[in-house]
Amino acid sequence: MKGFSLIELIIVIAISIILAVIGVLNLFNYRTYKDLDLTVNEIISTLRVARNYSISQELIEPGSGKKWGVYFGIGDYILYRGENHNDSGKVTLSKSVLRTTVQFKTMPNPADIIFEPITGKLDSANIIEVSLKSNPEMFKTITIDQNGRIN
Repeated sequence: MKGFSLIELIIVIAISIILAVIGVLNLFNYRTYKDLDLTVNEIISTLRVARNYSISQELIEPGSGKKWGVYFGIGDYILYRGENHNDSGKVTLSKSVLRTTVQFKTMPNPADIIFEPITGKLDSANIIEVSLKSNPEMFKTITIDQNGRIN
């Protein structure tokens, strides 16, 4: 007799379903890991913008000597010009909200990272850790040394 039996057909379908489920789960995990990478790259980019503006004094009236900084909240971070995030004369350039799949594992201390005019230095080095909400052990670290170098 030629052809497939019902049992063979059911086994092939079951194996196909299992492989499809594994593929979909891996795709979902890949997306969350990419969210972590993208978030870390966006934070690094924002920190570099703040440092560059502070060094160059770009977008500021001449001779003002204003500082640029990034304030880190629970689920967001803000790029601003001013002495700190509570400065009444502060000018906010952008506010970014974290993706729903990531969180701050370690917040910078203090919450403001403020770059000195012209030099781009900080009062002290700082560390920021960003992790996946679904797996807090999967995280990436951003370090900013006292000279303002961001890694």
